[in-house]
Amino acid sequence: PRARAMENKFLKPKKYAASDAAEWKVDLPGYISAVEELVKDAGAHRDDLQLFLSEAVWAVLRADISVAQAIELLSKTPVASKDPLQRLFVDIVWAVGFAAMEGGSRESKEEYLHLCAELEKEGILPRKLLALTLETDALPPTVCQVLQLKKKHNQARTKARYTITRYNLLREHSEGYSKLLFLLDRLAGLDFEPIPPQERLI
Repeated sequence: PRARAMENKFLKPKKYAASDAAEWKVDLPGYISAVEELVKDAGAHRDDLQLFLSEAVWAVLRADISVAQAIELLSKTPVASKDPLQRLFVDIVWAVGFAAMEGGSRESKEEYLHLCAELEKEGILPRKLLALTLETDALPPTVCQVLQLKKKHNQARTKARYTITRYNLLREHSEGYSKLLFLLDRLAGLDFEPIPPQERLI
């Protein structure tokens, strides 16, 4: 995925983040117009729209553009306001982020986490959508306290593992056998006299 991201179709392979801000300001309107054109007929240009947004995320991770520049671009496009586009974009953020978190450098991981936090802070992507889509480790603190979530998850797993279900013979719990012995003892104490077979025919 990283090698493919280097072959940009829409975003120019410039180091905007390290260059004069004036150059970014010159190219920014063209990028915004490109997104708007793709959005007008999203059905026919869905692949190109996905590629553009993917290039934008990769550009941040490669430090071609800063997180602030990416937010500036996205905030001026329909991605920041239309639910279907937000869903498309958050899937891209997850996919690119998964590759970055698994095999990327420490710097790219930090930029990815910073990007996710800013996407939530600036309202580009809603909290609920981020919580439902991103990996737990990538969630901004304002969306979810990851350490607390993991603690609760471990508590739930421990409870499920060590909680004994009463009278469940299939799982061979001791309380189940105790209940069975109790019932057998009750049955043994009942007055029961079987009728001989010959008497039953009379």
